[in-house]
Amino acid sequence: MRSTNLAGVLIGNFWADIELHHPGIDSLDLSADVANAWKPRLRVVVTSDGDTRLRLTNLSIMATVRAFYRDIEEWATEDPSWVEWSVPNPIRKKDIQGFAKARARSVAVIHQRIRERLPHLPALVEVAENRRTGAAALLAAATAVPIGAHFAHERITYRRMIAKSFAKKSHRHEFPPVQVERLDTGEIVYIEKDEHDAFWS
Repeated sequence: MRSTNLAGVLIGNFWADIELHHPGIDSLDLSADVANAWKPRLRVVVTSDGDTRLRLTNLSIMATVRAFYRDIEEWATEDPSWVEWSVPNPIRKKDIQGFAKARARSVAVIHQRIRERLPHLPALVEVAENRRTGAAALLAAATAVPIGAHFAHERITYRRMIAKSFAKKSHRHEFPPVQVERLDTGEIVYIEKDEHDAFWS
């Protein structure tokens, strides 16, 4: 698990919830009441509109918390500065029974989704490539004309323009991003950004 994901699980799904329901708590040494109250809450996700659903990753989260406590225990055997943080693990082995099976099922679902989508990969690549070459061609056509000039590309007429802020004295020496106005619709196309996004997609 990446460090950012690990921090998100430990802080967001574990410690933030503990602090929310037990204000003032300042120790990883959780009482049985605190730990046992957290575990059922973990099984449910509350959405922004107040609806609830079962959390499919609750065993994975508990396994991560259990591993965190075990890591601290191991660090404490090598570095005395960790001793004060080495406390009883609130996640028992029985709490994560079925984790291996749940993980295997999750991997199987992912692999099945890959098998279903793989035949469509050539079409996806073709769409991405057409978008990239199209954006690059429009960018080249736009940069070939001065600001304010009209030009045609793929039977559509555009006008090269810049944001009003770059007409100010404070920005006149800066290099403005390339953008154009589509004259038939009035749409502003931030073509330099579009080309960048299309290239990396």
